[in-house]
Amino acid sequence: MKNLAFLLAAASACVSQAHADSPHIVRVEYAEPLNLPEAFAQVDTQDAAVIVDRAIDAAPSGYIPSSSACPDPPPTIRSGSTIGPDEKAWLPKRREETIPYMRRLLKRLAITGFDSEKYFTNVTHNSTKLPNIAIAISGGGYRAMVGGAGAIAAWDARSAGSEEKGNLGPDQYSVRGYYTEIFNEVEAKSKASFNVSASDYWGRMLAYQMVNASNGGPGYTWSSIANDADFSAGKTPMPFLLANGRSLTKTTIASTNSTVYEFTPWELGSSDPTLSGWVPLRYVGTVFKNGEVADQDKCVTGFDNAGFVMGTTSSIYTQSISYLKDNNKKYVPGDVPDFAIKTAAKLISALSDSNSYDIAEWSPNPFRDFNTATNRNANYSRLNLVDGGEDAQNIPFHPHLLPDRDVDVIFSYDSSSDTEYGWPDGSALVATYERSQQSAFKDTPFPSVPDKNTMRNLGFNTRPTFFGCNATNFTAHGSDVAPLVVWLPNHPYVYNGNLTTFTWTVEDGERAAIIDNGWAVATQLNATRDTEWPACVACAILARSFYRANATVPAQCTKCYDRYCWKGNTNTTTPKGPYDPTYYGKPIIVNDNAALGRVPVVTSQLLTAILFVTMMLVL
Repeated sequence: MKNLAFLLAAASACVSQAHADSPHIVRVEYAEPLNLPEAFAQVDTQDAAVIVDRAIDAAPSGYIPSSSACPDPPPTIRSGSTIGPDEKAWLPKRREETIPYMRRLLKRLAITGFDSEKYFTNVTHNSTKLPNIAIAISGGGYRAMVGGAGAIAAWDARSAGSEEKGNLGPDQYSVRGYYTEIFNEVEAKSKASFNVSASDYWGRMLAYQMVNASNGGPGYTWSSIANDADFSAGKTPMPFLLANGRSLTKTTIASTNSTVYEFTPWELGSSDPTLSGWVPLRYVGTVFKNGEVADQDKCVTGFDNAGFVMGTTSSIYTQSISYLKDNNKKYVPGDVPDFAIKTAAKLISALSDSNSYDIAEWSPNPFRDFNTATNRNANYSRLNLVDGGEDAQNIPFHPHLLPDRDVDVIFSYDSSSDTEYGWPDGSALVATYERSQQSAFKDTPFPSVPDKNTMRNLGFNTRPTFFGCNATNFTAHGSDVAPLVVWLPNHPYVYNGNLTTFTWTVEDGERAAIIDNGWAVATQLNATRDTEWPACVACAILARSFYRANATVPAQCTKCYDRYCWKGNTNTTTPKGPYDPTYYGKPIIVNDNAALGRVPVVTSQLLTAILFVTMMLVL
């Protein structure tokens, strides 16, 4: 996908995992590729399915941040829990750009009794009335990355028939040269007096897979996305990457007390009351005190390396290096050379606290002495960020819940590993709901959801479910109306895509099968499970629009809401036995020996989703 090939490589990982030796990951003879037709409510965004750079080489010293005189006026820390001026100016452009694509989408979905052309005649003069669509892909390692890629491909009308490959991984290089380059880059950053962590190494490894540039684009920055011509014009979606703040005095994070940090193309910060601050992402690495630059002759740029940002938001993977402490290589790829293992061991010895393995150091702390009344890190020179799923919010809903963004519906693909064999049970939804019930987070409303036992007992974890269908439930309590959440749990339609979270390699045949299964989850196997599913997707998109306009809901939408909306019923009984689902459709057969490549050899669609991704598709 043109607009998603790089921008949406946001990362995090699921804390829980299936047993490493689970027998329920099927690997048998590969029969034939599954050719899934376009039977889903695909959302158009652009017209060409090619990889296009969205970030640029904006760091003059490559991976090493550099310092120069500050611009006039110098950057400052923005206070507040609302979106920034750059995003506020960008949103109307994006709304206008989506009108023709939304028109085509609703016409194709063809809700019975709904005149989509008349609808657009009424709203075209005011694009703010159009529905805003968001997508959130859960964490969960390559399991979520590959399955999420299939789901996103199903949502994009340009995906049909695309067989393109983009070999962007370290297979292009000698393995020794690959690791040597990574270690040299991180060492150079350290010698330039910047603190480094295991996430620096992990981020550089990710960049070789995710950045469409030589050597993983060591000079590519996340903030440079804001300068891309198509993005600036509103022609591409808004990407978000999420991390959790880790206090220097507390290592336990829960959804009810975490500070969720957002990376946007313009800023790094949090709307949570425990920070309520934003730093211009381009100038992270600069010394700020009380929201002001300490020395206007020293503004740092290049710290926000794209790989480092991705590595930060998937930092749970750096815990795998801890196995080397006891010479345990079970979770380390077999081609890692000895010198890399020895270097990692030295890094481990420098981290006396095992709770520090997963941090990413964003030092100096840009929020030092800022908002001292509530900022947990105001007194520290270091800002530690960790994997965005460590607070159990393994689906990145948070950016879409800010009222300023006016999101109507969130399509959430959940590939969390919650059960014995690595399937989701709704725990991520529960974590976000419980957070929304805390008084500190009342400004980010989330629909009511049942407990995880109910999710299993009533079969919600086997099919799509809508949460938050009745908007009056929010207004009756005086809160903002939350987006409708469409939960799409990972399920074996055509393949058991329940890889363990710490699976490091996936062969080509299995990779293709998991992508196909992700597509099937999003489409309900091309609407074979429910022929009305495409129309029901349209009804989900329009639900909040119907409410705002006090419009008559089409009869077909009423049927869809009755079929997919959670009505508040529960069954909290502890489920009996492990959850071991069976295939819905004809399974894809895979032969391990037939696969030649490693995960870094990825399709263009695969690059759209690594581990933990959230975006505003229509915003």
